[in-house]
Amino acid sequence: MFTGAHHFIINGGNFTAICKLYKDKKITQTLKILSTASDEATKVDQWLKAPDCSSNYVTAEDKKLQGTGKWIFDLDEYKKWKSEPGVLWIQGPAGSGKTILTTTILQDIKEVHKNAVWYHYFDTRDNTGLKTTYRGFLLSLIKQMGLGNEQINPALYALYKTNKFNGITIEELQKLLKTVIEERNAGYIVVDAMDECKEADKVSKWLSSHSSQLWMLVTSRLPAVGFENGIINIALGEKGSRMNADIELYLKSTIDTIPRFRDTTRDYIKESLKNGAHGVFRWVECQLRAVQQCTSHTSVKKALGKLPKDLEETYEQALKRCKDQGNAEEAQHLLLWLLYAYEPLTKRQFGEILAVDLGEQVVNPYMEFKEGLVIDTTIVTVGQDKIVQLAHASVKEYLISYSLQKETQDLFQLNEKLAHDIMTQTTIIYLMQKENIDSGYYRSFAHYSVEKWLSHASKVEEYKLKGKAQNLIHRMLENNNQYFARWETIYRRQRYFSPKTPLYYGALNGLCEVVPKLISELNLVNLQGGQYRYALLAAANRGNEAIVKLLLENGADVNAQGGEYSNALQAAAHARDEAIVKLLLENGADVNAQGGEYGNALQAAAHARDEAIVKLLLEKGADVNAQGGEYGNALQAAAHARDEAIVKLLLEKGADVNAQGGEYGNALQAAAYQENEVIVKLLLEKGADVNAQGGKYGNALQAAAHAGDEAIVKLLLEMGADVNTQGGK
Repeated sequence: MFTGAHHFIINGGNFTAICKLYKDKKITQTLKILSTASDEATKVDQWLKAPDCSSNYVTAEDKKLQGTGKWIFDLDEYKKWKSEPGVLWIQGPAGSGKTILTTTILQDIKEVHKNAVWYHYFDTRDNTGLKTTYRGFLLSLIKQMGLGNEQINPALYALYKTNKFNGITIEELQKLLKTVIEERNAGYIVVDAMDECKEADKVSKWLSSHSSQLWMLVTSRLPAVGFENGIINIALGEKGSRMNADIELYLKSTIDTIPRFRDTTRDYIKESLKNGAHGVFRWVECQLRAVQQCTSHTSVKKALGKLPKDLEETYEQALKRCKDQGNAEEAQHLLLWLLYAYEPLTKRQFGEILAVDLGEQVVNPYMEFKEGLVIDTTIVTVGQDKIVQLAHASVKEYLISYSLQKETQDLFQLNEKLAHDIMTQTTIIYLMQKENIDSGYYRSFAHYSVEKWLSHASKVEEYKLKGKAQNLIHRMLENNNQYFARWETIYRRQRYFSPKTPLYYGALNGLCEVVPKLISELNLVNLQGGQYRYALLAAANRGNEAIVKLLLENGADVNAQGGEYSNALQAAAHARDEAIVKLLLENGADVNAQGGEYGNALQAAAHARDEAIVKLLLEKGADVNAQGGEYGNALQAAAHARDEAIVKLLLEKGADVNAQGGEYGNALQAAAYQENEVIVKLLLEKGADVNAQGGKYGNALQAAAHAGDEAIVKLLLEMGADVNTQGGK
């Protein structure tokens, strides 16, 4: 196609010649704009930190045989769903091939609606946890709908520009997604494995709210719940009658490629596995491994005669093979990493993990780049980018269940306590032994160790584990040691932090065992450095009461200023930790201390929606009308947080309903922007000025119009809002 063509780019389907690239200033400018847009898209993508479900889609697509799942296109339920917006719910048992079926449907839809199809795969195997939450679901859809290589949705970009140094709230994500969907007007959303979502009720509620506008497909082991409108159901069934055609297709493509078997043997295998599957595709996949090792019809009959009856028995046999082999300890360690690591790991990283000798506390250089796995392939698989993961969600469920049942009497333990003990040892030994950990940093286990060793160490503390892991934590955080200095230099380089003390890290991560020792070595309780500036602020923000108490007893300044929250009281109030707030107040904390993101502790507690702390601070003399911080005052913070109870409480305590300042100018504008009609009515009843000027949107009417809330717009107009008022964004 276009033989000999050169010097052109494709932009939006149009060919643009660039023959005079260096002479034509307009073309050069165009290319600069495209490059800038791409750079900005990359920045927005990194800021979103959305889960990437494309790997799930590609893996399923690679496994899917041509023709798999096409039977669904003939079902009346499927045809009805495609005729108008609504929800199609496909229910089937674990391992019944729902993910492959999802991919078949995605391909069918994309043939006609290529740019209006979005998907999310819930996946409990994901170590980051993003693929199992409502937040991850929203982020996934926003990334697909609002972010392209050279274009960014304006609403998404606007949120990025105002929030790029902060996180995004669930409310902001919902509002943004609503805007993007309304702009697109129609489309398809495909959701796989809803049963693997930790917040399925929230996802169902969101899907239900958009079901009259979008076509939605959901697969799950469980029946549909939480939908207000009627939905269409397809049940795959325990007997798997709907999936038999796909199982037969899979068996034929696999068994017919084994040349050493005669036709009669092949037919025998196909029939035996199809009948034993009961519609569970995953079971067939696992049993084929045993059959493929057979060399004769007799050995085939013997293997098929002792097949496990279900997936649980299949995994039990596979785990027994791991335990019985010579490297059972390595297999156990790798399974612990797969279950409880904080990030997905590659084959190379697993090679580096196996090179760490926990007994001798050294790294064996001869094993470091070994990429072989010592776990049965029924349990573990290697996916895209050589990421190692458990072969199926049902494997993880089995292993966790196994751990709970046999934790005390089985030597092959897979519990979380043991996992964090081993991971803490492994990461610290690696950091101590590897002097040049900058080499290949982002592709090696060094990156994981630098970023995550403290997270594992905090779990060792939480579980009150003693022994080697605790000793290594002490060694790592000893003052003035080379290991700490080397690690901290690399760690803060990624974050542009100023140097911090071991005490700061100990307090931040709740390391109660090591903090007393660090205090006794040097009096560093009030030394500054880090995001929270002081060890006391770090401990207060993380909610570790024991360490806060320990630091106060050893001279920590309860009113020390600095850092993100300015003082420990504001940090504890924002963290919703009533016990620490009380402890700080008892030790002389200034209830009206100013500064920080929220201006004062009262505003922080109001925005955090903690009514008990708000009451406590008011009882201790907090000024209800104190000015400052992101929201100007506590009333605006509570209105923005949509907390009706705290808004009422503050008004009862004398909050000025028309107090000016903060991002939204006043509480009324904040409530209008957040689409809370109840709070808007309450503020108006208490005398809020409907035409008050100032803030991001100029006035409440413009904020409500921007949010698209017709009811609040009507209410404001009825109360005398000036429809022609100027100002604001």
